[in-house]
Amino acid sequence: MVSILEWKWSELRGILDTHLNVLSLLLGLFGLYILYLIIYGLFLCPTRHIPGPFLTRFTSNYFDALMMGGTLSMTVHELHKKHGMPLFTPY
Repeated sequence: MVSILEWKWSELRGILDTHLNVLSLLLGLFGLYILYLIIYGLFLCPTRHIPGPFLTRFTSNYFDALMMGGTLSMTVHELHKKHGMPLFTPY
């Protein structure tokens, strides 16, 4: 009976080790992606010299959150007052 319990435990440990390795790999890849976004947004993006909110260098979620909150038009109007009219439109 002890040998059956030991066998089940070793099988369970093998499954857990596999899942932890996959989780570690996924977290590592996600970390590398975030690092890529930061480096690209700060140093490599061709539009980094254009003024605007800092978070918009990395993601468009800033404007998505403003739209969901209902303050997008007011914020865009304030940004136009602060920075002038846009040089180009995204669409």
